[in-house]
Amino acid sequence: MLRVLIAEDEDMIRDKIRNNIDWQANGFGEIYEAGDGNEAWRLFLQHRPEIVITDIQMPEMNGIELTKLIKQGFPECRVIIISGHAEFDYAVESIRLNVYDYILKPFQCKNLLIKILKAKKDIEYSQHELEAREEMRRQLIENREMLREKFFRDLLSHCVVNEPLKQISYLGLNDLQARSYHVIALQIDSVLEGASDEDLYITNLMLYQWLERETVGKEPIYLVINYKLEQLVLIGFDHIHALTAKLEQWIERAWMEKGCRLTAGIGGMCASLQAMYGSYQEACTAVTLSKIHGRGIVYTISDLNSEREAYSKQLQMLVDHQLYGHMKYGLFQDIKNDVDEILFEIKNARMDPEACGNVINHMLLLAYKAVNELGFNAFQIIGRAELYRVNVGDFEDFEMLRKHILHIFQQINQHIHMKHNNRNVSLVITIKQYLDEHYNEHITLTSLAKEFKISPSYLSLLFREQTSLNFIDYLTKIRIDKAKELLRTSDLRNYEIAERIGYRDAHYFSAAFKKAVGTNPTEYREYLDHKENV
Repeated sequence: MLRVLIAEDEDMIRDKIRNNIDWQANGFGEIYEAGDGNEAWRLFLQHRPEIVITDIQMPEMNGIELTKLIKQGFPECRVIIISGHAEFDYAVESIRLNVYDYILKPFQCKNLLIKILKAKKDIEYSQHELEAREEMRRQLIENREMLREKFFRDLLSHCVVNEPLKQISYLGLNDLQARSYHVIALQIDSVLEGASDEDLYITNLMLYQWLERETVGKEPIYLVINYKLEQLVLIGFDHIHALTAKLEQWIERAWMEKGCRLTAGIGGMCASLQAMYGSYQEACTAVTLSKIHGRGIVYTISDLNSEREAYSKQLQMLVDHQLYGHMKYGLFQDIKNDVDEILFEIKNARMDPEACGNVINHMLLLAYKAVNELGFNAFQIIGRAELYRVNVGDFEDFEMLRKHILHIFQQINQHIHMKHNNRNVSLVITIKQYLDEHYNEHITLTSLAKEFKISPSYLSLLFREQTSLNFIDYLTKIRIDKAKELLRTSDLRNYEIAERIGYRDAHYFSAAFKKAVGTNPTEYREYLDHKENV
């Protein structure tokens, strides 16, 4: 049973709390009492109560100092502050210390009991979550890969699968073999800092089992594969736009409910299970965009080609080196590293000048393809087509050749950036104006992209590039600012405010508000009311 420590220097108030609440009937165990802060700290260290109720003004050590000591060593303890109106600055400090709740004098014990029972429920929920994690740890030890997951792992890693059609039939996958799908790489980008290896495995398993519960037995079909410690793989048998919308929901929920930041990359469409490896490689390439444009977003392999209707996928499949992808994404430092890597291998291979020229010109051909797929004319960037054809014999030494090639790639890269920026700045300004005017509507990344006739992933890329903010962060800021204004100027209830600023669920609004402001809407309104009265 949970234990409670009451720290109050006024005997009458301490007796009132002790005697006017039926602790046993409400499921509590031992109740400890202290008349000053030092005594309270000694009792806390001796008995480790789960809930502490403390006055602010006490001799020896005040309630704020006591709370600091508790939170430093035992952050899981729920502290409820008793505060007078004259002690409002202390109450503000208590909020900064992340106290669980506070109550103003004079108070009724029934109101205090409500807060205590709320803390009790929260503790019991946390204990249940801890037990659940322990159960996951047990399952982690006992878990063995099943045949179906091993089969999909083999397909994803491009291992040789003996008699694949026979295995598909044996594993009951015939229906899936006839359906088109996309492979999704779901990157686990963030967990708690300082987490142990075991905690990382538990987080991985927790997300895997959560997604299994979200998808099992439902249409459309999503297969979840626990492929790597830092990556889950989904096989989505659905249209690309529906996949994007569903992934956006899961990414948002994983952050709000699990505290884990996820990023998704979607590969190209496949028509058979045996073709899974190609789509998976494309998904992994797409998810690397998070290094430039931010995490917590859904990316597709065609993001940077969303404005070109005639996208040549066959051409892309012919190119194996990562230099091609880096040219598309505008990563000049990576381009430079790729060029240096290739030139270093050419030099050490001691090939003749003709062979060196063939390899170097093939490398420049990759730049042609990247530039052309983005809708530009590679020959017009420099102005002289012959500069894109290198003759090794024209250079005095290898270093001069290297500088010349890097100069070509740098000019191409600068031209692509300039063209993209000019085209996209005005679009992002228009999108921001639209969000400022329509924040109270049900807006998702998918619906906004549909409004402006571009893909959701491309919209995310542009928004992040031009504003340094994720789309959802910008929309949340607008809504929270409006909510703060309504809390200050109106008597609307929380659910009414949620509806007015575009949240369908009042609980989700409260969670988003607390994440952004540090307190829930009710506490924020109380804070404003007390600030005016002081």
